[in-house]
Amino acid sequence: MEAQPNQLRSVTKQRSHINRIRSHQSDVVLQVIVILVILLFCAFCILPFIVIVVTSFEKELNITRFGYSLYIRQFSTAAYELIIRDHQIPRAYGVTIFTTLVGTLLSMLATITMAYPLSLKKVRFRKEKLSELWPIMRRL
Repeated sequence: MEAQPNQLRSVTKQRSHINRIRSHQSDVVLQVIVILVILLFCAFCILPFIVIVVTSFEKELNITRFGYSLYIRQFSTAAYELIIRDHQIPRAYGVTIFTTLVGTLLSMLATITMAYPLSLKKVRFRKEKLSELWPIMRRL
């Protein structure tokens, strides 16, 4: 016995009516308020970056005279020219990268040389060492 097309439509309508979530006007208003708050939060997070980019293309005299703004009064690439000409910036990046890599490697070496023996149950004084390290780890 095959179902008639009209019967299938009515069953489909009933199922879609059951699955539909009824939203009240207060729910819609709350959703709009939540979306507006999230958008406002996003704007406050992105705004400082926009100000930094705009300020980097502004003349220094205009920044000291008028302060920071969201639009450029006089376009200038002087800040970027100074960065390119100055040899201290690449050296500073080199020092930062070197310090990060060496610090990470030394920290990993210290952690591994302590963690592996402490993970073995046959190591002598394992519990004593763990009890000494526990207060230090809790502070980190």
